[in-house]
Amino acid sequence: MAIMVLKELTLNSLKRASIHIHFNGPITVIGGDSSTGKTYLIERLLGERGICNSPVKYLDRIVIITEREVDYSSENGIILSRVEILRKLQENTNKLIIIDNADMILPSLNITAQDLQDSQNQFLLFSRRGRDYGATVNTIGMFDIKDNTIRTAYAV
Repeated sequence: MAIMVLKELTLNSLKRASIHIHFNGPITVIGGDSSTGKTYLIERLLGERGICNSPVKYLDRIVIITEREVDYSSENGIILSRVEILRKLQENTNKLIIIDNADMILPSLNITAQDLQDSQNQFLLFSRRGRDYGATVNTIGMFDIKDNTIRTAYAV
């Protein structure tokens, strides 16, 4: 069963946009237009990993999956990619797993809502079809940018 690992994630910055994400449940889906902060969040988190003594709390609890990890060049490549990503879901526990472009990655690898719900992790999916992956009306939202801060805005 998917679990809550983090209630919030904050990345502050004086020079760049700050990010404050509040999670309402174990499977959160953020949709929305391009240039609203989804890829920016991933780039910031990946950048923080290269900084010794990063001020970002819980960075060691975050796993990021992007399309760079999927080999679409052949059927065998897709099968191997599926095995590798399912391994990440099963071997990692008590992590926040962020999946960029989930609408493309999950269906192409035949990873289902049940696979996510059977995991002992929390998920942040960037997707326009959140209910397909187990999100609820309370956990589907978008990023809202105001005063150089990116925040989660939920429908409910």
